[in-house]
Amino acid sequence: MATLLWCIWQNRNNNVWNDTKINAQQEQQLQTDRAVMQWQQPRFGYVKCNVDASFYDTEGAIGWGWCVRDHRGRFVIAGTNIMHSRLNTLEGEAMAIKEAMDEMVQRGFSHVIFESDSKIVVDAITSSHRGISDFSLLISSIKSVLVLNPNFEVKFVKRQTNMTAHSLARVAYSMPSRCIFELIPQMVDLQGL
Repeated sequence: MATLLWCIWQNRNNNVWNDTKINAQQEQQLQTDRAVMQWQQPRFGYVKCNVDASFYDTEGAIGWGWCVRDHRGRFVIAGTNIMHSRLNTLEGEAMAIKEAMDEMVQRGFSHVIFESDSKIVVDAITSSHRGISDFSLLISSIKSVLVLNPNFEVKFVKRQTNMTAHSLARVAYSMPSRCIFELIPQMVDLQGL
């Protein structure tokens, strides 16, 4: 009922202030679009690990971050790392996923959905293509982890739903090295993500 009233109020305001009217079908599509752009809880029994990388070209460094939440959206653990190496964007995004996977294996997580906002990397992981580049070798390494952990999944999400991991990746530059957070880091806002 609250949603219906909010929609009526919003439609009225759009009509009065913007001279636009939204019909019920358009409003339903807007709500669907908003849901897609919000972090979605994993199914029961799984945790979700959002992963992202960030790049500082002037320093030749790459930072990455990951954040794990349970099926209720509660914070479980997070981490950051920095590498002083000139990886390209795809290699950096793949390296972030690989490190997050290794950390989950080491900590005994067995049912994990990894989400990245790098569609090319996620597509490479789910494809059967093989190559000999550094990027292809990283992808092969990730695929090996997936074979050994059949309840690990890798999915693409839009950047808007991956902002927690993005924030952690950017904060990696202010950390001396690899950091693990067992409490919600102050620099990360989990609300609404």
